[in-house]
Amino acid sequence: MIFKYFHGNSSTPIVEYPPSSYILMFSLIVLFTFLAIVASSVILAANNGFEHRVERLRQTIFDAGGDNRHTMRRVIMVLLNMQTLLSPYNSQADQMLNVTTHRLPRGSIMIQQFVDKTRHTSNEAIRTLYVANIVVVTVNLVLLVSALVLLVWHWPLGFIIIIFCFWILTTLSWVLTGFDFFFHTFAEDTCSALEDFQQNPQNNSLQIILPCAKSGTSDKILVQIGSTVHNFITQLNSKLREVEGLGSNDIRENSSGTRGVCDPFSGAPNDTFTPDICPKDTIPIGELKSVLSRVTCYAENSTGNCVG
Repeated sequence: MIFKYFHGNSSTPIVEYPPSSYILMFSLIVLFTFLAIVASSVILAANNGFEHRVERLRQTIFDAGGDNRHTMRRVIMVLLNMQTLLSPYNSQADQMLNVTTHRLPRGSIMIQQFVDKTRHTSNEAIRTLYVANIVVVTVNLVLLVSALVLLVWHWPLGFIIIIFCFWILTTLSWVLTGFDFFFHTFAEDTCSALEDFQQNPQNNSLQIILPCAKSGTSDKILVQIGSTVHNFITQLNSKLREVEGLGSNDIRENSSGTRGVCDPFSGAPNDTFTPDICPKDTIPIGELKSVLSRVTCYAENSTGNCVG
C-alpha cells in the first residue's frame, strides 16, 4: 500500500514496480520472520525456565509443609513431657500447655489437607500453562512457514488469512504472558511471606495457619514455666544446704565448694532462660543425680532406696 501510494497510480500492476521495491519488501518479510523466530525461541526458553523454577518453588513449599508437620509432632511430644513434669508443680501452666497441645494436631491436619488438595491442582495448572505455551509457539512457527510458502505461490488471500491467525496467536501469547506474570508474582509473594515470617512470625499473614496465634500467650506460658523451675531449684538448693549442714564430714567434703544447682532462669519478673550465666562451681541439672547419690547412697541405705 505504501509503494502504491508513492507511485501514485493504483492501477499500475505490481510487476511494473522497480526491483528495489521487491528487495525492500523481501527485506521486511525476512526481518519480521526473523523476529518471529527469535520471539518464539525466547518464549520456549523462558517457558522451560519458568516450569523448572515454579516446580522447585512448589516442591519447596510442599516439603516445608511436610517438615512442619514432623516438627509439630516433635513439639507435641515435648509439650506432653513438659505437662507430665509440670503438673505436680503448676496446674495453670499445665492447663495452658494442654490447650496448645490439642491445637497443634488440628494445625497439622489442616496443613496436610492443604498439601493433599493443592499438590495435584498446582501440578495440573503448571503443566497446562507449559503445554499451552508450547502449542502456541509450535502453531506460530507452522503458520510462519505456511505464510512463506503462500507468498511464494502468490496467493494473497491465504497470506492475509494467516496474518489474521498470527494476530489471534499474538493475543493468546499476551494472555499466557498474563498467567505467567501471575505465577511469577505469586511465587515472589510466597517467598516474601516466608522471609517475613522468619523475621517477624508474630505479625505475618502466615500466622493464621498456626495454632499459637498470640505471642502473649506463649510468653505467659514460658514465664510460668521459668518461674516454676526457678522456685523449685531455689527450694532444692535450700534443701541441699540443709542436708549439707546436717550431714557427716564426708558429705561436707564431697559437697564443699559448690553453690548449689545451676538455675537457668533469671527469676522474677521475666524469668528468662539464660543457662550461660551459671557460675562454674554450680551443679548442672544434668549431673544432679550423680551429686544427689553422694548424700543418699550410704552404707546403711539399701540399693533400692538409693535408686528411689
